[in-house]
Amino acid sequence: SAKNYFIINAFFIFLLCGSFALVLALLAHNGIEANIVNLTHNCKDISPTIQSMLFIPLLLLGAVKIPFFPLHKPLLDIIKNSNAALSCLFLSEFIIGFYIFIKFNLYTLSTVFEIFAPVLAIMAIFNVLYFSILAIGELDLKKSFGYFYFSQNSIAICAICAMSLEGITGGIFQGISCVLTALGLFLCFCFASQIFKTTKLPFMGALATYTPKLAAMSFILTLSAIGVPLTSGFCAKFLCTIGGFATSIYSQNTIWMCTILIFLGLIVNAIYLINTFQNIFFGADECQKCKKTDLLRHRGFALLCIIFFIILLGVAPYILTGAITKYADMIVSEFLI
Repeated sequence: SAKNYFIINAFFIFLLCGSFALVLALLAHNGIEANIVNLTHNCKDISPTIQSMLFIPLLLLGAVKIPFFPLHKPLLDIIKNSNAALSCLFLSEFIIGFYIFIKFNLYTLSTVFEIFAPVLAIMAIFNVLYFSILAIGELDLKKSFGYFYFSQNSIAICAICAMSLEGITGGIFQGISCVLTALGLFLCFCFASQIFKTTKLPFMGALATYTPKLAAMSFILTLSAIGVPLTSGFCAKFLCTIGGFATSIYSQNTIWMCTILIFLGLIVNAIYLINTFQNIFFGADECQKCKKTDLLRHRGFALLCIIFFIILLGVAPYILTGAITKYADMIVSEFLI
């Protein structure tokens, strides 16, 4: 699974290098001196056609890490088949893909991004709904979590495509919150699957009776993933929603339709999380032959650190939004207006 993931990433990196070489060759043919460094800082002076030659490979490279349908398969296989440590490492790659998406596609290639933004928003909304529905119907715990994770990532892209100050701020906040919450939930699900010695949801249940600490931490992380107040998930989703309504590049009817579809995806995600938590910790007792051990110290400490930052960002979101807003304001004022 990891090999396939690296092969796809290597292919898109090779494609990106070829695009850079072709763009530099075209600029040299037109008598414009450029190198990779000053090219990425002065792309707004280049025609949209040439910008598109860089935009598409960068978008594909980010789409593998975010990921977008249908490029989600390699990462889904890693989540399903790898151990917890390796899966968490690849889940964290979302930050790299998100950085590529914002730094280059939104910041450096802003002219082309404005053209493609509606298409990307439609793709992201499709991702939210499609992966949410798959998560509910999937019986494998790790695989269903992968679908949920992909759906949550797409909410950040939807907000950024609104190209408003609140949308960009909310998208970045959602990206950070999503990684924190997803890593915590995934670790909890992995610990539960180790106890039951299976990842099939029908063979899990009544774990809260034997592992109250794991149940309590899973409950807090589930609340954050749903978006309950005083958690980072609530602040992130609230900013994303406000950012959608604050945009001026789409009609009000379009904004309402997109918001309704995203809310529908959030409701389906909430149903998935509640059902999964209820089945694992309060379902039929499947623990008779399991080795029932609660969280070990190092596992409990790792989850406590994640929960601490989730609650901190939920109670005091300005710790993060202050820095993000300055960057988002620079993008909106200099490149998108």
